[in-house]
Amino acid sequence: MDEDTQAREATGPRPGKRSALAALSSTGVGMLVFVLGVVTGFPLATAGADVVAQNLGMVLTALLGLLVALVVVIITIVVFRNRIWTGLFRRGEFEIEKFAGPLADVARFAARQQVEEATGAARNLAELVLARYAWVSTRRWMVATVTGFIAAIAALAGSALLFQQNQLLRVQSGLMADQTDRLGEQNQMIEYQIELGEAARSAALLPEILDIGALIGGEVATSSGLVSIADLSASLQARIVAATNAARPYRYLRSPLAGLEEDQIAMVALLRRKDLPVSKIFADQLSARGVDVAALESGASGVLSDRPVSPERGQLIGLLFQARLFDTEQISIAGADFSYAEVRVPVLGLMSFRHAQLAFGDFSRIAVNQVNFGGANMENTRFIGAMLTKVDFGAVSGEEAHPLYRGLDQWTTRLSGTDFRRATLVDTSFDAAKGFGMNFDGALLHQTSFIGAEIAGATFKDAVLGKVDFNGANLSSVDFDGVIAFDADFLKHTEAVALADSFKPERYVVEAIDATERDAHPMNINYHLIGDLGTQQAYRIRRTAPFSE
Repeated sequence: MDEDTQAREATGPRPGKRSALAALSSTGVGMLVFVLGVVTGFPLATAGADVVAQNLGMVLTALLGLLVALVVVIITIVVFRNRIWTGLFRRGEFEIEKFAGPLADVARFAARQQVEEATGAARNLAELVLARYAWVSTRRWMVATVTGFIAAIAALAGSALLFQQNQLLRVQSGLMADQTDRLGEQNQMIEYQIELGEAARSAALLPEILDIGALIGGEVATSSGLVSIADLSASLQARIVAATNAARPYRYLRSPLAGLEEDQIAMVALLRRKDLPVSKIFADQLSARGVDVAALESGASGVLSDRPVSPERGQLIGLLFQARLFDTEQISIAGADFSYAEVRVPVLGLMSFRHAQLAFGDFSRIAVNQVNFGGANMENTRFIGAMLTKVDFGAVSGEEAHPLYRGLDQWTTRLSGTDFRRATLVDTSFDAAKGFGMNFDGALLHQTSFIGAEIAGATFKDAVLGKVDFNGANLSSVDFDGVIAFDADFLKHTEAVALADSFKPERYVVEAIDATERDAHPMNINYHLIGDLGTQQAYRIRRTAPFSE
């Protein structure tokens, strides 16, 4: 073995050093990926994108610090690569010309058939090749790592900017939603202003109504005997008609207390007793019946009425009633318009509104006694919570109609959409009336007649039906779900007397109920006072099939 070979063997790498660079490279890449995952993935997984976006500066600072540290490591490797590679491989320089000596030794010893020397020379050549390959791989790893790190920072910065943009968009959306709410409130205030302006205009008619009242009083006082509207002077009748047409319906601010019914007033009295279970029960019952409990408890000043009404027209009706001018047919024929009239007299009785225009009127929560609405237009009129006794909604025959209305066999009372929710109807007639979609939910009906009436689509949900006559009535799609009746054969009897094929008893079942369930109905006080309903066996009608079948 010559001196060159011995020198190369003396400077050859120690055993176990050849794989160190590969391990170092893999470890470095793994640590880089791990660090990037921790820096980016952990905050996203635990805190969310919003936190990352809010702390973007801190995240980018950390990543830039890691990048600077990595660059320092790379520069150190480049500057001290000879020492590093000499320690790892006993080889510090890897120029191409240094491969010529070991390669020539391998050829020379092989030609001389000196096996051991040729093997040593080949070993030196392999070490040089591997060291060269390790250095090239290291350089590639350094370039790729720095490039990947920069790309990762750029991607994270872009993503963070997108997070920030999305956050700003969410904030902007919230502000736009707030702006929309404010615009909605502004529009509502404008609507309030318009409606209250109309209310102020209509309220200006009050002096005229008072003048009409004074004139009516004067003419009634100078007349002997009972005076009707027909006995009033033509000019006074004309002023009454003109006043009803001048008054326009509008919405006005109503106190939440104004719409309470008698039983609801008693409930409200106990709302303040939060320590009693009944307070929560009453609050739930009031809410179920459309009462704004929160407004009641907060003492809110009120909200606009749910639909337009005309208190002025209602005042004219009250004025005529107080003057005992009960028959309004004369001025109804002359063109008086009582539609949308809001009547608030406690009791309205003995009056005739035949042929009157009363659509969208409101007679809620008052007592209506012996009033004739025959032939009137009462579509969508309200009698919510009212007490009706001996009221006639039946059609007017041609012979009984006013001479100007004769020529037809009868004048039908129009009752489509009329609302009798929670009303009490006793000795009341709807004979031959026509009213689609009428509402009797929760009402009490006794000695009430619907002979020949068209009431298709009406609802009697949770109503109490005493003696009710549906003879010849059109009951198509009428809903009796939850009705309390006092006849075990209610379904069979109703099918037998109603208009043929209009009532489908197979949609319902009849179930006997005990006195406790019977008396739990809100109308129990009323039907205990009417006839003997409070002592009879009651039955619950329950619908089991939809109307589509």
